[in-house]
Amino acid sequence: MVSLSFWNFEETMLGQGFSLQKSHFFYGPVLQDLVLVDVTPLSLGVRKSGGVMDLLLPRNTTIPTSMEKVYTTKFDNQSSVLIQVYEGERTKSVNNNLLGEFVLDDIPPAPRGVPHLTVSFDMDADGILNVSAKDKESGNTNMIEIASNKGRLSADEIQRLIQEAETFKLEDEKHVKKVKAMNSFEDYAHNNQHEGDESDDRKMWMEADAE
Repeated sequence: MVSLSFWNFEETMLGQGFSLQKSHFFYGPVLQDLVLVDVTPLSLGVRKSGGVMDLLLPRNTTIPTSMEKVYTTKFDNQSSVLIQVYEGERTKSVNNNLLGEFVLDDIPPAPRGVPHLTVSFDMDADGILNVSAKDKESGNTNMIEIASNKGRLSADEIQRLIQEAETFKLEDEKHVKKVKAMNSFEDYAHNNQHEGDESDDRKMWMEADAE
């Protein structure tokens, strides 16, 4: 891919959700064989325990695309989880743009960390995002469809979020470390009460639906 940063052309197109796949040009403002592909202008993910945005689709991912991740419950006998979908580059979900949310109900009673909850992102060529969640044991599912033109940010707002992510990078990294430490402590305390349980730092906790 040839950089066109001297025109600020590449930056403008990326802000609108396009990427340059290839280009061949002569000296001067003449572009030949320019191919534009749709991409995600911002990263997409869900809010997990501690208010951290967990990434499923990184910024500039070519669409159509799909991705899924497995999460679990934060509390014993937790019967529901709130799935909040965000776009943005900050690690704190509150600093990103909320696109939509839904609740996965009727999770069978189980110790924390046991339920197997699969969250799937599926974005089509028109930028329509379908997010679904499924509990493995019960088979219960729920989903939300997010239109490409609903609640999305302008090119200027997208650039602002990208710049803010760079400005507050160290602050965000500290927050992530703090949340990880808290989760590890809670996991250790829980396991002490349930001898024989194994700790797993790879688990991604989902908090309960706020009633």
